[in-house]
Amino acid sequence: SAADAVLLTMMLTIAEHPLGPLLIGYPLLVVTAGLFFRVRLVWFMTCVCLVSYAVLLATNPDADTPPHYPAIFAVALAVLGFAVAYQVHRVRALSRYYERRRL
Repeated sequence: SAADAVLLTMMLTIAEHPLGPLLIGYPLLVVTAGLFFRVRLVWFMTCVCLVSYAVLLATNPDADTPPHYPAIFAVALAVLGFAVAYQVHRVRALSRYYERRRL
């Protein structure tokens, strides 16, 4: 999973500015981590994406971007990670409940 975020960061480093629409790859990685139904994987992917985004900003600064936009994106990414992790937790709890009920 970490390799996906690293490869996305490498590709975005090569791409030309503005990166705006291409940054959707980070939230997509967090959401697809939720498809494995592992809460720890979602949190891990969220952290890796946040670190990768910070590395991207440090290595490839954009002078035209207002300084608060990266902060808003990072907070939105963290909130998305929380929401996906919570939904995965709920699905797993419901699954355990109905498995016990079926028996």
